[in-house]
Order: sequence, then C-alpha cells, then structure tokens
Amino acid sequence: MKNSGDKTVQNGVQRTRSASLIMIGMGGVSAIVTTFLLANSPLSTNTKAGGFGGIVVCFLLLCILAHWRQESQERERMASRASAAGVENALKAFDEMAEIFTGSFRRSDVFRLIFGRLQQMLLIDAAELLLLDETRYHLVVNDVEGFGDEGVRRTVQVGEGLAGDCFASSEVRIGKEISVSGKIMSAAAIPLRHGAGTFGVLQLYLGNGVDDISDLEVIGNKVSPLILSSISFERSLSNALTDATTDLPNERAFHLILENQVAESQRKGDERPLTILAIDIKNFGEINKRFGHIAGDRGLNFAATTIKDSLRQMDFFARSRDDEFLVVLPTATRDKSEAIVDRIQAAFSGQRLNVTENDSIEVGLNFGWAAFGADGETPDQLLRTARVRKAEAKSNMPGKVLWFPQEFAS
Repeated sequence: MKNSGDKTVQNGVQRTRSASLIMIGMGGVSAIVTTFLLANSPLSTNTKAGGFGGIVVCFLLLCILAHWRQESQERERMASRASAAGVENALKAFDEMAEIFTGSFRRSDVFRLIFGRLQQMLLIDAAELLLLDETRYHLVVNDVEGFGDEGVRRTVQVGEGLAGDCFASSEVRIGKEISVSGKIMSAAAIPLRHGAGTFGVLQLYLGNGVDDISDLEVIGNKVSPLILSSISFERSLSNALTDATTDLPNERAFHLILENQVAESQRKGDERPLTILAIDIKNFGEINKRFGHIAGDRGLNFAATTIKDSLRQMDFFARSRDDEFLVVLPTATRDKSEAIVDRIQAAFSGQRLNVTENDSIEVGLNFGWAAFGADGETPDQLLRTARVRKAEAKSNMPGKVLWFPQEFAS
C-alpha cells in the first residue's frame, strides 16, 4: 500500500528538480550577460577583476543552494518511502499472524502482538479493545495495552463517545478522547467487523494524531479476523473444560489444576499440604429412577451450588462424571479439611430439594479424601485413593464420613 504522503513528496521532488534547473539556467545566463557588460565597461582592470570574482562566487552559491534543496527533498522522499514500507511490512505481518496464530492463541495474547505491530507502524501510545457485552447496549474494555497498571475495565454506551459512535456507525472515527490516565489525547476508533456486522472497536491513542484514515480502515480489516479467531478459541477452550449441566469445570480441568498443585507441593514439601475430596450424592441412581433425569439434573445443580458456597475462594471445585464432584484444597491441613467438610455438611442439613410439584427430598453426600504425601505423590494416586474411600463411605458409614489416620501430616 502506498500512502498519499509519499505521492505528495514525490511531486514536490519533481517540482524542486525543475526549479533547480531553471534557477541554475537563469543564473548562468545572468552570469554571462553580467560578465559581457562588465568586460565592455570603462571600469578599471582591478574593479573588473573583482566583479568577475563576485560573479563566479554568486554562481557557485546558486548552484550549492539548488543542490541543497534537491538533496533535502530527496531525503524527505526516502523517509516517506521508508515510512510507507514500514506500513506495508506491518500490514503484511498481520497476514502472517493470521496464518500462524489463527485459532491457537488467547485474545489477550493476540491483542498484545497487535499492539506491538501498531506501535512500530503508527507510533501509538496505548490501545484498548472494546467488545459488545451480553446486553448488546454497551461496549466493555476487555484488553488494554500501553497504560501500564492504570488500565481499567470500563463501559461505554453504544452511540456515545468516540468508540460508541464508531461502533454504531461502523466507520473509523478520529478525535480527542480522555485516556485511562485522565489525559486528553488524540484518538482513533476503528470498527472491528465480521460480515455485515460489527463486534467491537479497536481504540488507539496517538501522541501526534492522524490525518489519513485509509490506513486505519485497512488495519481494521486485517485485525478483525485475528481478534475474532482468538475469541472463538477461548470459547472453545472454555467449552472443552466446562461441564454443560452445572457450568462447573469438568474433570479435565480438575486434572490440570491438580497437576499444578501437586507440583507446588512436591517443590515445597511439608510446608505446603494438599488435600483432595471426592464427593457424590447419596442414592442418586434412585432419584433418577423415581423422579426422572430432569429431577436428577436439578439435584446436581442444587448440590453444586451448595458445595461451592461452602468452599474457600482458593479451592477448586469441579464436576467429574455422573453425580461425582471433585475438590482441590490447596494448603489444607487436617484441621482445615475437617472444617471444610463440616461446613459443607452443615449447609445441606435441614434443606430439601423440590424434585416435583408435590415431592421434595433431603440430599445427602458421600465423602472420600486423599492427602498429598500420606496417600500418594501423583494426581492419579491421590484421585484413586479418594475414590476408594468414597466407595467405602457408601457401604460402611452413613452420614458424614471423613477419616484422618495418624500418618496424615498437619
């Protein structure tokens, strides 16, 4: 792509060359005429010699001036070409990114790469990515680069402000905008399009402003598919790690977290205890058989919500298969694990779940546990032990079942 600035500079170079030639030509004619008149004048020889010297010096200065103007214009033309080449290379880089990264990078990582390219291309100071929220009436800043720790998640009404107007019109908007840091800066809002619709806005903050919007429109066309594919990737990744019935993380996500927590406990040893819980619903098969699978799903969601509300913020809670739930309790000692299970049991005590319009049931739980070190040092060993103890709880001990033998280290 060749911008209009480069064409303007090239036209200026051509005019400068023509003016230089005319200047030198007229200077040469003037020097010849002046020399002839001076030679035939009645002046003294010394005066004529001084005049001839002055004519030579003036002509040389004229030539130097013409050459300097031409060189200056040539340097400006080369700088413009270099700038145009930089824009061209940056836009090509977006195409390469689309080929390499499509469908394999998170949105925040892709936005960071885009910001780096745009810094080289337009010398931007900062950038924001605004995406339409669930209400479809607001744009929310999802990613920020260039503002350091000042970046905040803010909301913009569709149709208002630079970004809101850009989204509503689906056209590039240039103007002044108050940045996150409270400064009024030159800004450009670029619509991110998919098909006939617009799904977001890329807002750039530029210290020197921008005059030509043609480059910005091309940038929007190049960047839109990159951001859209990263959003699709995050959604597919989220779906792959989420249980559809309860919206909890699934067993695959549980294994990823557990592997990380086990590695941390292996590194720190006794300084970082770790416990996992395996939990299922008592007589869940009978609930499904008697009241149907809809009632069973209701029971799963009731148990999921109640258990989750009883856990610490740092605990990781997931649904496995059938009616089984799995919990990672980082840094949980024996006393802390017992306290958490007591809290879960208390949350279920006295509560009944309405399975039909006329029937309600009391939901009970079976627990199994495993502690890092005492029951294994790998995720598979810990999970196997917790499930075995949960099975023992079903057959041997009604009510709350949680054993902590002497070898469990607090």
